[in-house]
Amino acid sequence: MSRVAIRGEEDDVRSPLYVSARFSEGAPTTATLAPGASRDVLVSWLPERPPRVRQAFGHVVVTSTDEQAGEVAMGFRAELPTGLGWIGEHALSLLVAWPLVVVLIAGLSRLVGRRDDPLVRRASIAASALELLLAVWAYRHFAPDVGRADGNDGFQLVERCVWVRSLGAEWYVGDQSHSHRLGKLLLKLIQAFLLRGWRICAVFRQIPVLANTNLSLLEFKQMAGRQLLNP
Repeated sequence: MSRVAIRGEEDDVRSPLYVSARFSEGAPTTATLAPGASRDVLVSWLPERPPRVRQAFGHVVVTSTDEQAGEVAMGFRAELPTGLGWIGEHALSLLVAWPLVVVLIAGLSRLVGRRDDPLVRRASIAASALELLLAVWAYRHFAPDVGRADGNDGFQLVERCVWVRSLGAEWYVGDQSHSHRLGKLLLKLIQAFLLRGWRICAVFRQIPVLANTNLSLLEFKQMAGRQLLNP
């Protein structure tokens, strides 16, 4: 192994500052390995105080003298404690998923013949309240002055995992500084749902049984928007 290093250059920043990689034993960036042998690589991150970014994503590039092996990039991730545990680590995914739970409850209620079940309204208001609290938390933990030069392609609150490996599909969500204005819009929409939650139920009652409809998410949003905007 002729080199082990963090992927990225000055004009192509990939990881936050103060991220380094070295072999756990022997020389820090070079090693001689016998066929079938292995060696651990330690990745260190010393975030700034106070930290500008709270996550570190990137690749460790290992260069071999074997022309057939060439270079191999191995991914890594690190994250400072969020204060909310698992919820804080998956904030954006939960903001996406919680409204879908209400849709599921509404569909099940309709399937069992309880179209006007008050549970749908309670669930919609509860989900909206949780969305509002989590959106406020995410907004307060977002640093608007972070850009691509700070690493992670300028993304914050990143969640990334393999979905269907055979298809190369993955779940990848994050927020950038230039798009975070959507956070303010999201808060206003959630407040509207909280103040006029009863109209959500009216929207659900107009939706056909979910298992027998081709209603798209876009069409559902348009229906919900008309209900909220038209008193």
